[in-house]
Amino acid sequence: NNVGSTLDGFFLFEYSKSSTGMVNIIVNAVKNTSITNGDVVGTLPEGYRPASGRWPVFTLINQNKDTTAQCVVTDDGKVTFIQVGGPSTKFTGQLTFSTHSG
Repeated sequence: NNVGSTLDGFFLFEYSKSSTGMVNIIVNAVKNTSITNGDVVGTLPEGYRPASGRWPVFTLINQNKDTTAQCVVTDDGKVTFIQVGGPSTKFTGQLTFSTHSG
């Protein structure tokens, strides 16, 4: 699901949800120019989003394994880069979080 994405390369944004409400996200982000703060990977559909006010953050690593970045998943479903440690056109990462508020 690349709804709202600012990435323009061939990339992977997979997600699944267990019967207990745990969501797993796999991101292989690719952009023709360097990925920067504010770039959006995509938007999770309703039911796959974190509870209101609980925004999980996860770390991704670039293809050379020498630069990291962080993404946040907001309660509107956007998966957004918030801290990119250096220039890179590719980052990969994974996150598991709960959709429950308690």
